[in-house]
Amino acid sequence: MADQNPNNRRNEVRRRLSQLSTELAALQGELARLGPGESLPGLFLVIEAAGQVAAISSAMVMEIVRLVETTPLPQAPPHVLGTFLYRGEPVVAVDLARFLGLPNREPDVDAHMVVLSTARPVAVVVDRVRALVEAPKLAEAPKDAPAWLSSPLVAALCHAEGKLLPVLRFEALLEDIPT
Repeated sequence: MADQNPNNRRNEVRRRLSQLSTELAALQGELARLGPGESLPGLFLVIEAAGQVAAISSAMVMEIVRLVETTPLPQAPPHVLGTFLYRGEPVVAVDLARFLGLPNREPDVDAHMVVLSTARPVAVVVDRVRALVEAPKLAEAPKDAPAWLSSPLVAALCHAEGKLLPVLRFEALLEDIPT
């Protein structure tokens, strides 16, 4: 007989969703490596940080919340703002602009935290969430592309909203977050 405890079932469903999200992100990355012209299946959240626009697979997004105060983590890298409680669990908040090496600025009160469905609880602080786009077309990097586009966080480039957008992946982000 299956475990009827609602909390156990909820945790199992969350675990399976996280696995599926990870697999979807891996397959989207594999498709991106096949080259420009392909449509990247799925919905993508378009975000903005320090004036730069990027896309995140919506399968990786648990929730978008308003910026909250964080508790600093000792000896954390400069892009790690600290931790906060999200639905009773500690989550590490990362300033996306600082991670990408974009101009240093303090997030304003209208900023958002995109809580990600990753192996470790992480929220990415962005200035704004702009839109959802479906199946953007993959593109090649222009010769004069900004340096931050070569970040390990950038999985691919695509055309959406009439712009060239980097599609972000978060494995690189998780590597240097303190435990």
